[in-house]
Amino acid sequence: MTIKEICKKYGIENYTILPDGSIDVNGSVRLGSMGLTKLPLRFTTVNGDFDCEYNKLTTLEGCPISIAFNFCCFGNKLTSFEGGPVKVGGYVDAGYNDIKSLDYAPTEVGGDFHMDMGDGVYKIENYNSAIKLHNRNKIIKKVLG
Repeated sequence: MTIKEICKKYGIENYTILPDGSIDVNGSVRLGSMGLTKLPLRFTTVNGDFDCEYNKLTTLEGCPISIAFNFCCFGNKLTSFEGGPVKVGGYVDAGYNDIKSLDYAPTEVGGDFHMDMGDGVYKIENYNSAIKLHNRNKIIKKVLG
């Protein structure tokens, strides 16, 4: 299937195909509840929401690097944020997955951050400060051995 055919199949509009085969979308992407085991395209920037909840995703490979508004990936089979967005302008909802660490989590989130640590969904207050502390602690552990 071509990129244009895949975009049509999933109702993705207002997109630009980049030279590397990834796409930018000027608007939102709604891929929730489609039984996906992987994302059908490689996204770079989404200038809206990116919704891939209630699928069977085990990886965020192909996820946009930057999402202008909200990122919803709850209700999948994710164990890591690897491959996920770096910057999210709105909230992140990663509840009902099996993610146990903030490794690979976005470095910047403009709104609330929810994730499931195995015993319930938690809201992380002051997420941007928490992720900086998490990353600093990783560096300290690496330096100290």
